[in-house]
Amino acid sequence: MNEELRKNIIAHKSGEILEPPVANEANAANKSFEVFNKGAYQGSLENGLLIPNGETIIVDNKSLSEGIIPGIKRIWLTKKDGILYDLTIHVEGACPKGKWDNKMVFQDESGDRYSLRIFSSALQEHTVNYHSTAGNIVKVTWDI
Repeated sequence: MNEELRKNIIAHKSGEILEPPVANEANAANKSFEVFNKGAYQGSLENGLLIPNGETIIVDNKSLSEGIIPGIKRIWLTKKDGILYDLTIHVEGACPKGKWDNKMVFQDESGDRYSLRIFSSALQEHTVNYHSTAGNIVKVTWDI
């Protein structure tokens, strides 16, 4: 039994009121997304969590594979102190050949949305910079 769990059990038995543990970048982890409304060229990832730890988004309990969002190989989130923005969504991918563009929308915990349009059919990294006090990504949609 880890030390924090042991302390919580003892505090609970004594009736002491504890504050819930606060997630931080050192102990937080991405949570797996589920695929919803997937068609040939549209869909969404929901009920998951992408935090700024540099790790790839998880879908159906494994790293994103290219077949889920056409043309997209990886998605990850990073954090860096900045004046105008402090969070960056990174997308490694391309617009599928024969399509005009790949529009992706990312929603954070505050409900704010950030859009990315990929026009190039060359595989490369694309980024979206933003500022939010609740910047973890909770939903990703795409429409190609």
